[in-house]
Amino acid sequence: MTFAFSLRDLIRMAEMTFSLANFPRKEQMPALCARCGRAAPCTRRIRLKVYEPYRGPDLIASLAGASDDDQRRWHDLQQLLAKGNGVVELPICWWHRWIIPPMLGIKTMTERQFTLWGLCNSFVQAMKQRGWSGA
Repeated sequence: MTFAFSLRDLIRMAEMTFSLANFPRKEQMPALCARCGRAAPCTRRIRLKVYEPYRGPDLIASLAGASDDDQRRWHDLQQLLAKGNGVVELPICWWHRWIIPPMLGIKTMTERQFTLWGLCNSFVQAMKQRGWSGA
């Protein structure tokens, strides 16, 4: 009995773009796990925020004596505590709700739309069948 995903499974994960003004409610989504495609009795909340990568040491902070490691830690803490622009609730199976985090996230976000990454292909196809084209 194996539970791990292979690298091929991670590569096959889909993305879908949604409008912030017209995002589907829980009742409008298919009862499939957004991550693996199994039956989804649960939901999971994902914060609408985009992680900004660390761009290297800041000149002023370096001149003030902060090391690169200290600046990286401070950046990571700021990203962790940053406010998002709301929450998205996605259907998730029991396994991805309580045992293994689903590894879903926000790839890009603008004022009008956002792109979710790490979605299962069958979930994306079911969303398209329900009339959600993806932008």
